[in-house]
Amino acid sequence: MQNPSAPAIVLASSSPYRRGLLDRFLSNYETLSPDVDESNNFGLEPGELASHLARQKAEAVAINARDSLIIGADQLAVLDNKVLGKPGDHQKAVEQLLAASGHVVTFLTAVCILDPIARARYEHTDVTKVRFREFDRRLADAYLHHDKPYDCAGSFKLEGAGFVLFESVQAEDPTALIGLPMIWVADMLLRLGYISPQNRGSTPVYLRRCRCASMTPEVRNRSRSSASGAVKCSSLPLLSANAIDWACRNNRDSPNFFACRLASASP
Repeated sequence: MQNPSAPAIVLASSSPYRRGLLDRFLSNYETLSPDVDESNNFGLEPGELASHLARQKAEAVAINARDSLIIGADQLAVLDNKVLGKPGDHQKAVEQLLAASGHVVTFLTAVCILDPIARARYEHTDVTKVRFREFDRRLADAYLHHDKPYDCAGSFKLEGAGFVLFESVQAEDPTALIGLPMIWVADMLLRLGYISPQNRGSTPVYLRRCRCASMTPEVRNRSRSSASGAVKCSSLPLLSANAIDWACRNNRDSPNFFACRLASASP
């Protein structure tokens, strides 16, 4: 599913939960832990803060991985417009859960993708509302000893037994509570060409032309230029001008053509 011809992907996070989500459909990516001050020094509202931190994390990692697609993310739990941090220990987790009992906690999961091909930034924030059932310390203690979610905003793990604390969840993307809104992430990776619906066993096809190179008569007869400056073969999908630019920068073996592993189905 992952396009082997696309640039590398780097997750700007050390979170095992986000890695678990990417592992569901990506076979090759790196993780780098960003060194970012997560304090709210600018007095930002929760939604702005989540976006700001996701962007800061992506940009911090991009300094050492400029030719890779970077995925940065941050999640905030908000109760009565107050951000609930990661508890860190059992007592703080108990306090968070008891405060949430019988109330709605809003989870803001922000993502920032930095694309090395277009040198563009794409951002999204998922909003999920969790209504907690009413419970006392006995259930809070029992749950915390079971899941030990002391590194999780809101003091629960959806992928664990956190559902025992919930009355309802209002969400467009259920994976967002785990740490990444994967519906949006997958959509962006599809749009940018990092996920390819190619057939197994399809082979590289040398038919794309860098804009800096001359086209051979054979390729000229098989292809036609599009308005975007890309070259399109009648039997394969159009390759974007951005992808051609990337190929020009990265194709070291041949000055005229680069391999693009694509399905041979007609568009």
